[in-house]
Amino acid sequence: MQNSARDLWVTATSLTTALNTAFLAERIALFSIVMGVALLLTGIGFLVLTIAVLRPEETTEPTPEAA
Repeated sequence: MQNSARDLWVTATSLTTALNTAFLAERIALFSIVMGVALLLTGIGFLVLTIAVLRPEETTEPTPEAA
């Protein structure tokens, strides 16, 4: 025996679950992209700071003047 009300409920529940899963996947993907960009910018910032700290100091020695 066919129960059309149950079939309709199962179909609606399945489609709702699929829609919610797709929405969740889209949000997780967007979060991953945003976090990737943020971590990339953080890494570039740390690279700039590291290069600035480890660069040897440029010393300017006075040139001897001819007497």
